[in-house]
Amino acid sequence: MELSMFLRLLRRMSPKAKIDVIEKLTAMVIGEENETDCKEVEISSILVAVLTELSKDEEWIVRYYVAENPKTPVPILMELSTDKRSEVRSKVADNPNTPVSVLTELSLENDWRVRYAVASNPRTPPADLTELSKHGDKTVRRIVAANPATPAAVLTELSTDIDETVRRNVAANPATPAEALTKLSKDKDETVREFAKANPSFPKE
Repeated sequence: MELSMFLRLLRRMSPKAKIDVIEKLTAMVIGEENETDCKEVEISSILVAVLTELSKDEEWIVRYYVAENPKTPVPILMELSTDKRSEVRSKVADNPNTPVSVLTELSLENDWRVRYAVASNPRTPPADLTELSKHGDKTVRRIVAANPATPAAVLTELSTDIDETVRRNVAANPATPAEALTKLSKDKDETVREFAKANPSFPKE
C-alpha cells in the first residue's frame, strides 16, 4: 500500500486506532534502531509521516500522543507548543527533543500542567529553572527541587524553603551541594534528615 493511501485511511480511523498506529510504529522503530537495514529507514519515514499527519488531528488526545512521542520531529513539536489544549502543550514541554527556546517560552505559561512539565524537564535552561524556583505554587518548587539540572545555587536556596517536601526533594537531589546537605541533615523534618544523609553527595566523615 502506498503511503499516501495509508494516510488517507488513517484520517478515517477512530482516535483510539490512530493512537494504536502511533504506538505500534514507534515500538517497531525503537526495536530496530540497532539495525542498519533499509527496513528501519522505511518504518522511520512512515512514522514521521504519521506523526506529521496526526499532529493536525481535530481530536486533542491524538495530538497529545504526537506531542509526547520521542520520534516527533522538532518542527512539529514547535507547532504543537502553541496548541489550544494545555494537555498537548504540557507533553511538548515534557518531550526530551523540544528545543530549549520552546521550553523557555512554555516556562512563562500560566497553566499548571505546562509549568510542571517544564520544571521537570532536565533540558530546561538553568535561568528558567531559577525563575520557576521562586514560584508561589509549592508544587512547582517541589518539581524544580527534584530536577537534577537545577543549579546548585538554586538548590541551596530551596533547601530553606518553608515547604518540607521541597526540602526533601533538595535533600534527595544528587546535584545538591555538600554544604546544603550538611545543613539539611539537621533539619527539623526527619525525612529531610534521612534523605540528606543518604544522598551520594553527602560529605563523608
